[in-house]
Amino acid sequence: RLRVAFDRLLDRLNEQLRAERQFASDASHELRTPLTVLTGELELAQAGAELAPEARACLERATEQVRTMRELVEALMLLRRASEGSLVVHQAFEPVDLWDVVDAAKREGEARHPDRRGDLGIQAELDVVVSGHPVLLVAGARNLLDNALKFTNAGTPVRVTVAQDKAWASLCVEDGGRGIDEAERERVFDPFFRGAEARAGSSGFGLGLPILRRVARVHGGDVTVERSPLGGARLTLKLPRWRAAAVGPV
Repeated sequence: RLRVAFDRLLDRLNEQLRAERQFASDASHELRTPLTVLTGELELAQAGAELAPEARACLERATEQVRTMRELVEALMLLRRASEGSLVVHQAFEPVDLWDVVDAAKREGEARHPDRRGDLGIQAELDVVVSGHPVLLVAGARNLLDNALKFTNAGTPVRVTVAQDKAWASLCVEDGGRGIDEAERERVFDPFFRGAEARAGSSGFGLGLPILRRVARVHGGDVTVERSPLGGARLTLKLPRWRAAAVGPV
């Protein structure tokens, strides 16, 4: 009787998780189109030369809110996709040079934080190649870099390092900020969790690092957080190196 009770409990939990994941997927797909249309309409409205300054300011704030909602929707979809580790994702694996991943994330980070360009430093070995999904890897690296820039002030160094050994490749982002409290170092990978500093000092949804970990695990790796010698946080994405004979994830 106890075994049957546990089986029923696990079945209910599994069904609840499946329903939640399906809801997130369906809601994200349904929201993308109206948010895209709304963005276009707001941009068209802002193009009018006869707009009063007050109206233009209102439209700019509305556009910013829509942009934030679109980011949340894309994050939810990516979180859903990365959490499944489906065959579709694995079939899209190919050799990916981590320098290209870092370069794409760096360009996006500098566009989002133009005042931080002088704070970024990159140390990367050549030909550090992994087997992976390029879009997911760039999204994961972007979250790593954006996290470091978001929680540090202008003038604080942010260092990106790419290295490898015989079996593994690593992409490390560290900063000279306050760091992450030891008690929160695993909780930051829980979806929607935001520490005290995040709640007080910046906007966001608490999805960047959970997405990063799920992307890492889909690729057969992981991500860890520790204290950096610079004084702040050090997050390291570790992935299996690519081998020519490998099919799918190494």
